[in-house]
Amino acid sequence: MARRTGDFELAVYKAEDPDAAQTVLQLNTEEADTVAEILGAPRIAERFADLRCRDCCPGRSRYEPAARVLRRALG
Repeated sequence: MARRTGDFELAVYKAEDPDAAQTVLQLNTEEADTVAEILGAPRIAERFADLRCRDCCPGRSRYEPAARVLRRALG
């Protein structure tokens, strides 16, 4: 968890109460970066970049909405 203060925490959530988190580690920036690397954050970022690139990459299709549903209420 990244806090607005710049602090980082690693927390666990119990199955019986997923809204209650318990901090198990407090991390500095370097430690948080290392954990993110181990968990695959760079690969996840690459995937998001691929998704954003769909409109600019050759061979990818672009969704064009049908005129019959434009500016109409849903339902």
